[in-house]
Amino acid sequence: MFSRLYFSQLAFSFLDIMGAATGTSQAVIGAESAKNQLTGFPTLKPAFNLKIDVQANAPGAVGPTSAGSELIHWICPSGKLTTVEGFEPKIEADVIFGADWLYFDNDKKFARPNVKAVAKTPEGQTLTIEYDGIATLAQEFVDIFAGKPDAKTIPFGLSVTEHRFQAGAPELKFLENYKWIGNGRIVVGEDAEGGRTVTVESRISQVVPSTVMD
Repeated sequence: MFSRLYFSQLAFSFLDIMGAATGTSQAVIGAESAKNQLTGFPTLKPAFNLKIDVQANAPGAVGPTSAGSELIHWICPSGKLTTVEGFEPKIEADVIFGADWLYFDNDKKFARPNVKAVAKTPEGQTLTIEYDGIATLAQEFVDIFAGKPDAKTIPFGLSVTEHRFQAGAPELKFLENYKWIGNGRIVVGEDAEGGRTVTVESRISQVVPSTVMD
């Protein structure tokens, strides 16, 4: 025969399980409720990776502008546009010309890149790539563009950009019909001769509108 103590323990165990299950259910319901309240917001779909090489040893210092910001022009002679796995249609293109009109705010807290480039696909199709954005002027950013020998790679999280494309080829026309947002970093490397290289990398996502109704 089972003792009263056994049934008492069994009852408490059952209540503990029910309490945990209830708590889990409430958490799930709460998460679903919060999710349902945040409807109508767009999402981001990873699409492209853009790497643009900067000729960092030859800046063109324009100087202060009428708006008060400092303008420095950088030549961007090469680069690569590749497609993220799973995104269609795929595009591969080499940057054949580019430049960055880089503005530094007067308070020295933010920089504002303004990049224009031309790229060509292996099939010979030409497209333009443009983007502007805002970058936080962390010390690592300043060290790179000041040409300091101990400058290091800037991680993602300090720069957000908006990208625009133009293309005449029908298979590239879709680029003109979406909004594209980028997350950037600056990679410091070394070439075969031991010289310093600077590459601006942008992870670009397609802005996807929400179809969920309130």
